[in-house]
Amino acid sequence: MVDTRIDNYQSLLASFNSNAEILYIDSSKDGIQQIVDSLKGRSDISALHIFSHGSQGSFSLGTSTLNSDTINSYQSQLAAIGQSLTCQRRYFIVQL
Repeated sequence: MVDTRIDNYQSLLASFNSNAEILYIDSSKDGIQQIVDSLKGRSDISALHIFSHGSQGSFSLGTSTLNSDTINSYQSQLAAIGQSLTCQRRYFIVQL
């Protein structure tokens, strides 16, 4: 998951494994919902890597900001994302 608001994100992608599936987060839409939509009907995903902007205790994806103030409003979306992951769920959030 790569937020397209990251400066020069294309050069970051050059270092990714060529077999990696990459979802580009549209900066004009809710990024959390974009993840939910892309994972709908899928299961056994072992890891989810998110490259986005953020600060301590907060990160942004598209028009979404996830932090302690907003996390409850994303509870159903985060649960849906969790259902697509294996029981060894791994989230990697890289803030740039």
